Amino acid sequence: MKIFGFTFATVLLVSFGRSGFAQHLDDVRADLIRMEDNYHRLATMYPGLRVRKVMRSKDFGHGDERAIDWQPEFVWTSQWQTYEGRCRKIIKVLEGRLNARMRAHYIWVSTVQDSVRGKQVVDYIVYELERGESFEELHRTYSIEGLSSYGIQDWFDERSVVADFSRPIREQPTGSYFGAYVEPYGWYVIYKLEDIQERVEYDMIEVSTLECPVE
Repeated sequence: MKIFGFTFATVLLVSFGRSGFAQHLDDVRADLIRMEDNYHRLATMYPGLRVRKVMRSKDFGHGDERAIDWQPEFVWTSQWQTYEGRCRKIIKVLEGRLNARMRAHYIWVSTVQDSVRGKQVVDYIVYELERGESFEELHRTYSIEGLSSYGIQDWFDERSVVADFSRPIREQPTGSYFGAYVEPYGWYVIYKLEDIQERVEYDMIEVSTLECPVE
């Protein structure tokens, strides 16, 4: 499921001090831009450096666009410190995408072939939950998945589920029970447990001195 996507080539320049890396800073930067995502070739060109393709994420508040406002060729300079003070990096962002964290329990009530009855069961379960009945007990009684642990969810990525499942979680208030028809599976009862944690992920190439910790 693709919620939001954008591609750009951002290079973050990090201060390198007096390390040997500083002598090759312009070359490394130029090669990062020129080679797009070919980090294997970069690794052969700079055997004294660590070259990796990594994924990083950043949490941000609702409506906070600062997390995703990097533009092509935008350069940011900063200091990266370790205990020795010799860790230096250049980071090129290849792609960024929104991928929020969600937490919700669910009861899978019916398949698409039994959608009429499924809607009736969903309405009944939501009514019982709002009257104070136990979610776990209703889950054991009505879930068609069989195993009681199915549907009792920890945090999950929004991009790991289909839009018919994630959209109502976005629309409904935290702490509420509601039904959702999810293609191509059928009817679900969903219990939204926590506020959504907005997050952006970045795929990037990282070129660093060997003193940098491997995260």
